[in-house]
Parts: sequence; structure tokens; C-alpha cells
Amino acid sequence: MLFKVQLLTIMRLIRKVWHEFINLFYPRACPVCGEILLDTDSERCVCMVCRAELQRPLSPRSSHVMLEDRLEGNLDFVHAACAYYFQKDSAVQKLVHMLKYHGREDIGEMLGRDLGRVLLDSGKFSSVDCVVPVPLHKKRLRKRGYNQCEAIARGVSEVTGWRIECEALSRKIYNESQTKMSGEQRWENSAGIFSLDAPDKIAGKNVLVIDDIITTGATMASCCAELSKASGVQLYVASVACTC
Repeated sequence: MLFKVQLLTIMRLIRKVWHEFINLFYPRACPVCGEILLDTDSERCVCMVCRAELQRPLSPRSSHVMLEDRLEGNLDFVHAACAYYFQKDSAVQKLVHMLKYHGREDIGEMLGRDLGRVLLDSGKFSSVDCVVPVPLHKKRLRKRGYNQCEAIARGVSEVTGWRIECEALSRKIYNESQTKMSGEQRWENSAGIFSLDAPDKIAGKNVLVIDDIITTGATMASCCAELSKASGVQLYVASVACTC
């Protein structure tokens, strides 16, 4: 496990150096609109115009109501929240696509910081002890080179100070992408795909489980069902976005 963490860290550093080298000749562009980004902290990933266009829930309360209603009855959790709505052809969709398929872990960290602020502002997640990002199967992790949910978790941790716990849970079954599946197919595709490897890591803890997008809640339900096997664990749920 230590070797795996070191290898991923090295790969992340290599990508960062490579991106900085490319930026010397090709200035960074906004992944949403294509405009050249300013060399400021406020435009590290996305231009200010597109940042303003991101579709947030109307309030921290609405982010809870929307996602909790979606998940109610399918899994046991204390509270749930998301940072954005996910709609087709929106800025959120473009950013998540760049995060998952184009190596833009920096976008994941930015979205994670946004999510972290939503969670803190709500006042309902103050008891959280640690963050568990939804894991990728090792085959997909090798192909992609990183877990997008871990990038989001790093952003959340940066804002909240909650530690990240990646060793407790793994994905033991390599399943197909759910992008084009129906709701029923998603539930069938997600059943029993996770394994609780180190229950002692989360036993007795208030655990925040983080995903990138929640659609039907099938993946999150499967994830939480396995985590709930740890003694005395209390589960909280969060995602960057939730479909409308």
C-alpha cells in the first residue's frame, strides 16, 4: 500500500511538472470557455466568468434537501449534501469531464474546496472525523493514473482539515461505466462491488463518503453498505454534484 501511495505521488508530480512546462509555450485556458486564464490564484483552473456561471444549489439547505431526498430509503446516513447541480452541457459537466478523462486533478481539488465550504457552511458536518473517497478498481486506476474522488477529497480536506482515509475500502469488482445505463441497470451494476479491507481504520468514526456525481445513488448505496459493516461507524454523504 505504501508503494502504491508513493507511486501515485510521483505520477502526480510528473504531471504537474509537465503541465507547467507546457504552459511556458501554451498559456493555460479555461476548460469551460477556452479563454486564456489570468496568472492569479482566482483563475488557477477556471476563469472568473465561468466560475460565476456554475449552478449552485440555492442555499446550503437546498443542497441537503435535494440529495437527502434522492438517497432516503436506499442507505443509512446522517446528512448528505452536494455543491452543484449537474446538467447536460453545463459548466459542471465540462469540469467533471476534464477531471475524469483529461488528467485535470487540479479541477478536482478546486471542486473539492467548493464542496468543503458548502459542508462547513451547513453546520451539519462538524462531527466528521475522516473522509473516504469512493475508490476505483485497480484496473481503472492504472488506466487513469489517479482516482478523481481522491482529488476532490484533497480539496475538501484542505478547507476542512478532515483527514483522508483511503485504505479502509476498495473496489473488488471491475464493472462497466454507468454513464448510459438506466436506473435499474445502475443498481444491478453497483451491487456488491466494494470490499471493507480495514474496518479498524473507521470503526467508531463519523465518516464522510465522497463521490464526484450522484445520479441514482446506486454506487453510493453500495459503498455505504460495505462501510457500515465497521463497528460503530456513522456515515455522511457528499458529492460535487447531483443530477436534477
